[in-house]
Amino acid sequence: MLLQCFLWLLAEFIFSYTMISAERIKSLRIYSFVNVIIFILICFCLIKLYSLDPRNVGLLINIIGALFNTIVIIANKGLMPVDIRAVQRALNLSELGAKTELDIICKIRRQHTIMTDSTKLNILGDKYGSKVCSVGDILIIGGIILAGLQLILFLILGIA
Repeated sequence: MLLQCFLWLLAEFIFSYTMISAERIKSLRIYSFVNVIIFILICFCLIKLYSLDPRNVGLLINIIGALFNTIVIIANKGLMPVDIRAVQRALNLSELGAKTELDIICKIRRQHTIMTDSTKLNILGDKYGSKVCSVGDILIIGGIILAGLQLILFLILGIA
């Protein structure tokens, strides 16, 4: 159980550190490459964690979500495509306002790109819900909830 916690924290640390240090990497090409490597490392940590407890359905769903996000990010050279209409809907902006807001987000965070016909696997990109998330994000959230419920049942009732 201690190793599982360590691997989970390692995956979270890797992800969080790259978010904080994004502005330190000046080249978008290098940052995109690093972003892909980070997502692959996170998937590796989650898969290793799952191998320690294969009954954890929430973790399996989390892994599938992380793999979906990793696949779409790799396909788009390290960037997650975001649908302008989803941003427009989420922030209640005009189309021009949504494009301007998305341009700013893409330049500051350097993890997203505007979804177009040339971006790949748009169905897995950020375009769903009121908070603009991807299929992978939805699966990750669902997996975290299920893993948490499973942990609570284990701690309270002793049910594995």
